[in-house]
Amino acid sequence: MNRDTYLYINIIILQNKENRIFFNNPQDGQIMIPHENSAESINLLQEALQNSEERYRKLVELSPDAIVVHSGGKIIYVNPVCMSMFAATKSEELVGQPLLKFVHPDFQEIVTERVRVMIKEDKIVSLMNEKFLRLDGSEFEVEVVAMPIIYQGKPAVQVAFQDISERKRAEEERKAHISFLESLEQINQASMQETDVEQMLQKVIKTVFTIFNCDRAWLLYPCDPDAPFVRVPVEIYRPEYSGANVLNIDILVTPDLAKDLSEIIAYEDPI
Repeated sequence: MNRDTYLYINIIILQNKENRIFFNNPQDGQIMIPHENSAESINLLQEALQNSEERYRKLVELSPDAIVVHSGGKIIYVNPVCMSMFAATKSEELVGQPLLKFVHPDFQEIVTERVRVMIKEDKIVSLMNEKFLRLDGSEFEVEVVAMPIIYQGKPAVQVAFQDISERKRAEEERKAHISFLESLEQINQASMQETDVEQMLQKVIKTVFTIFNCDRAWLLYPCDPDAPFVRVPVEIYRPEYSGANVLNIDILVTPDLAKDLSEIIAYEDPI
């Protein structure tokens, strides 16, 4: 997925032979401060740290990804996108809460292990799909990447994630549609392989039975709500289920049956 690139700066203080202190600022370059002017050194260092933290906060708050920072097992920061994703109206609904409260039980163990690796080994963990829980308890699927950081002077973990529920749903729908088309092709092939009508119907209904993993299947003819009678010329069922026991018997088309047939004909998808 598309992500912003974040740059984390460690300010390193050094003292040279001339008793001068050096530290790096990402925008102003190298700054040299006399050692004896400790108050000014501290002020400049604090200002650099504050500026760096402010730039980080602005960058994170403007990120299109949801971002949460947690430390010691509790959430300490969330950006606006994260609040929206968890259906929170204010950050206080999330900040201070245990991290695992919002992780689906199926993923709590692996999330705990990933956090341990990041904190102990200072490693960025790989991209992973997980499930999170909103404030109302509803679940959603996310694509997550996380890394260890120092936040407000303490070891922490920054997690960036995107809600992929819609993407997953679209993928499942696409697979279901492909499967449906393949099933239709199997039925079409079954109907074309036989010249005898009765054998052809048997083969078609058996193919339908197998594709949809049915308990029972039968063919109703004619599928016409205006017909006075319909028949079941062929059926198939599992041994543990009884059949319709109406093979080749005229079945009166009652108003209820006519209504059902009309709805079946009007429906575009399998039912």
